[in-house]
Amino acid sequence: MSSKYEEFIGKEPSLIELEKFVVINKETIEDYNKECVKDNCKEDVIDYSVIYTYLKFAKDYGGYYYVGGHIKKYPNDPITDESIQKAIKQNRESQPMHMAEVASQIRSSKELNNLEKILEVYYEKCLEEYYAPPCENSEMPGGEGYEKVSKQTSIGK
Repeated sequence: MSSKYEEFIGKEPSLIELEKFVVINKETIEDYNKECVKDNCKEDVIDYSVIYTYLKFAKDYGGYYYVGGHIKKYPNDPITDESIQKAIKQNRESQPMHMAEVASQIRSSKELNNLEKILEVYYEKCLEEYYAPPCENSEMPGGEGYEKVSKQTSIGK
């Protein structure tokens, strides 16, 4: 997680939470993907099937999955930046011994890349909600970040 998401350190989503996020925001992700294809940026397309791949692996193999093919996690464990960085490092440093390992490493790298893209969209959405001002004509307060900032500054007064 980059420093621009420091508000969410300790509040990282689990695989289960990301699955719910993808279901709720599927249309937004698909619209984004269409724009990527239209703009000839196919490498930016988000393949959210990684979430379902990890969930299926966890269901079929003892309740856990491996982030980036290396870091053992359970579906309810938070997916931390530390886990992502460890997986990236291990993917870079691992030396495949035969073609099956090469294929596995390529697959794991693609899954990790897509997981990072999903997390980026997730945190962007969280930031929008975190700093959202209160709605006009509503008793509802603004987002948690907005409320903190409004107490420290003259915003919203």
